[in-house]
This record gives sequence, structure tokens and C-alpha cells, in this order.
Amino acid sequence: MKLIQYALGEFAANGIYQAIALIIFMLVFIAIVIHTYSLKKSFVDQMAQSPLDESNPNVNSKTDQP
Repeated sequence: MKLIQYALGEFAANGIYQAIALIIFMLVFIAIVIHTYSLKKSFVDQMAQSPLDESNPNVNSKTDQP
């Protein structure tokens, strides 16, 4: 029974850590969303086409493998 009382007594003190963690998470999430919407359309299009670009020497194609 003492274990349960100890755990419940410490729960109120942990509330501040949960609030801080939530605030940090929300700030990082909002920063990522703002950064994503601030990207230029040309950069996004270039990155979207890069996996399909056959002229990229870093891409392993079936013809390059023995």
C-alpha cells in the first residue's frame, strides 16, 4: 500500500515535466511545419524528381550491377 501512496504522491510532481515535454514537442512541431511551408516550390519539385533522375551517379540502376 505504501508503494501506491508513494507513486500517487509523486504523480503530482511529474505534472510539470509532462507540461514541459508537451510544450517542447509543440514548439518543435510548429517549427517543422513553418519550415516545410517556407520551402521554395522549385526546391520541392527538384527533390520530388531526384529519385527518378537517371543521370544521378549515386543511384544504383540494374544496368550498373554485374
